Order: sequence, then C-alpha cells, then structure tokens
Amino acid sequence: MVTDQVEPLTDLSETHWKIVMLCDGPCRLTEIMAVLGVTGRNYFRKRHLNPLIRAGVVAMVHPDRPNHPKQAYMLTDAGARLKASRAAGS
Repeated sequence: MVTDQVEPLTDLSETHWKIVMLCDGPCRLTEIMAVLGVTGRNYFRKRHLNPLIRAGVVAMVHPDRPNHPKQAYMLTDAGARLKASRAAGS
C-alpha cells in the first residue's frame, strides 16, 4: 500500500515566507504573483508554490480541480503554526 508522504521543507526561501505571509485567506495565484512582482507563472508554481503545497504549508481551495477558474491558495493549520512561530521569533 502506498501512502502520500509530506515532503519536508528544510529551509524556506524569502519568497516562500512572503507567500506564507500573504495566504492567510484565499489568495489567487495572480494576486500572489503581483504582490511579489513575479511574471513567470510556470516557474513560480514549480519553484515556489508547489513545494509549499507538497509540504502541507499551503493548500488549494479546489484541490480536486487544480485548474479551476477560481483556484486560490491558503495556509493550512501547519502553515498557520509556522507563520505564528516566525512572528513569535522562534
């Protein structure tokens, strides 16, 4: 039997942290990219957003339909704890 494993992130980049700080509530990909000043959608997803999703820090609002026209991303409980620990200086 194969189970999905959470891929650990050993170190978050500054871009990862900016995404974590932005995604308290549902946030569209275009909104995140605009705030960060990024233009390469595929590169951004592959390099920054997907690792956060695989690590369980950020989740899709419509996980069963990744290309949903209203797809958005938000922090998971684990992501909220990670953000809180950073804010607390831990």
